[in-house]
Amino acid sequence: MITAFLAMKPMGKARPRFGKGRAFMPPKYMKWKREFITLMRLATGPQDPLVGTFALAVTITRKSGKMKSDLDNVAGSILDALQDGSFIVNDRDCRSLNISMAKSKQEGIAIALESIP
Repeated sequence: MITAFLAMKPMGKARPRFGKGRAFMPPKYMKWKREFITLMRLATGPQDPLVGTFALAVTITRKSGKMKSDLDNVAGSILDALQDGSFIVNDRDCRSLNISMAKSKQEGIAIALESIP
C-alpha cells in the first residue's frame, strides 16, 4: 500500500486545447501534474509501479470544505498524474475508487493506493 499526504490544492482534469495544427494540454494543468508527481515521490520514496488492478482512495481537505472542480474531474487528474509519475501502469486498472472532500485546517490531498486481486 502506498499512502501520502500532499500539501497542495486539487485540480480538475483539463481538456486538450488545439492550436497551430496540434493538440496540447494547458500549461497550468501540466505544471500541476509535475508538482503532484514531485510531492508524491518525496512522500513515498522510490516505488515500483503497481502492476495490475488497484484501489484508490482520495480525501481532499480544504479550509472552506468547497472547491470549484467536481470530484470526478479531480479523480481524473490524480489518476493521470499517478500514471505519468509511474506509480501505476495504467489508470484503466482501477477497480475501486473512493474520493471525498472534508473541511480541515490543513489543505491537501490524501492518497491511499493499494494493489488488489
